[in-house]
Amino acid sequence: MTSYIAIDCETTYIKDITKDVDKIWMIGWYYFSKLAVKHVYDYINFPEGITHEELANHVNNASTLAMLGNKAELYYDKLRFLRDVLSGDGLYKPVFHGASFDVFKVLEPAGFECKDYDDTMLASFVLLPPTTLGSTGDEDSMRFYSLKNLGSIGLCSAKLEAPDFETYCEEMVGYNRGDCMSTYQLANAVIPAIESNANLRRAYRLDLKTQEVATLMEINGTPVDLDAIQSFANVVTEHCDNCLSYLRKEVPGIVSRWKKPTKHRAKKAMVHCVSPASGGVYPASAIGKHVDCGDDDGDFLYKK
Repeated sequence: MTSYIAIDCETTYIKDITKDVDKIWMIGWYYFSKLAVKHVYDYINFPEGITHEELANHVNNASTLAMLGNKAELYYDKLRFLRDVLSGDGLYKPVFHGASFDVFKVLEPAGFECKDYDDTMLASFVLLPPTTLGSTGDEDSMRFYSLKNLGSIGLCSAKLEAPDFETYCEEMVGYNRGDCMSTYQLANAVIPAIESNANLRRAYRLDLKTQEVATLMEINGTPVDLDAIQSFANVVTEHCDNCLSYLRKEVPGIVSRWKKPTKHRAKKAMVHCVSPASGGVYPASAIGKHVDCGDDDGDFLYKK
């Protein structure tokens, strides 16, 4: 049985458009310790906030910086533990609820290498399609996969109400612990069910990879072959011109009249009327031009 370690990050305000964050306040994790033979919650926190670049420097130099003193040694020991777990040391498997944020917007930019992980949000989506949770397809179905909603149907502990964290505070630790515990419970509830079914397992793995590709495209942009696009545009233009040429040659046209508005309707648009009596087939060169149809009051526009 897989031994999961659930990881959750708390950060400063998440920007609406890019979903980026300026600083990290804390990273917490919850797991069953094989050494202590009990469930353990631990965390590292940064009350003043730390940037991705600053934390990356700590991660990359954790072994050396651990020699600075007792307090620093404990901090860097935790960093090394987290770094090893995320890089796939095999002892525990990382799991997130919404890896597109925690992995790609927080941990990897901060110097951690996340090789193999699970995502309970995606797993819940695969195991429990939106319609089974009450979605009618008219609203954002992913709201059904929040920890709060999944907790309300008994798949994990009920999520604590999120305070309005404008700065770091001690209450954040309890909130983070609750999210880590819920993610851990959810992983053990839904992922084994997926792994036991070949079709669900295949769909879940595909979703994980798709999420990774889509998130990286969002972050880095997508390479565009301008020459290929222009070449394709030329092909489409030529095809459209050929179709239009065929229509002009083979399809009969009509003559329609543009009736001038009366004085009291002068501010309204010209009225477009079709004159059945004036129909006919005219040369292609007449398309878009006014033609004489022998009608005393008419000025007619020939169109296909």
